[in-house]
Amino acid sequence: MRPYGFTLIELLVVLVIMTVFTGLALPRLVEQAQSARQNACFSDFATIIGLARFHAVETGLPQEVVIDLEQNSILFTSKDGAFVKKGLPSGLHVTSVRKGLLNVRYSVVKLPFYPNGTTVPTQIKIEANNKQHMQLEIDGATGNLVAR
Repeated sequence: MRPYGFTLIELLVVLVIMTVFTGLALPRLVEQAQSARQNACFSDFATIIGLARFHAVETGLPQEVVIDLEQNSILFTSKDGAFVKKGLPSGLHVTSVRKGLLNVRYSVVKLPFYPNGTTVPTQIKIEANNKQHMQLEIDGATGNLVAR
């Protein structure tokens, strides 16, 4: 009659199988986490840009979104007191902003929104720690934000 329990060999086989499955699943989990950070970044930019455009059209006054490359953040303060500041999710950094014909890599970029809903065509390049790039483009005529 065999005693109850598992042998050392059986436990080691189970541990090896679990390790192999974990090794196969881990890259997918890391990739999904990075994708979630990029989606959060796009959502933050889209919300703030939409809010600035909305306030410009509603109030009839120009509004301004400030993209701070050194602080890695986006800021909107309206004339009537609305205030939104968002830092980018960890692992993402604004590497450059092209506003019209001006290319900025280190500084603060002020993006105006006019009462008719237009702005300056802008491209924002965002880089992840793993060197993946995401490019956000703001259409000057409509103020719409598109990720590429």
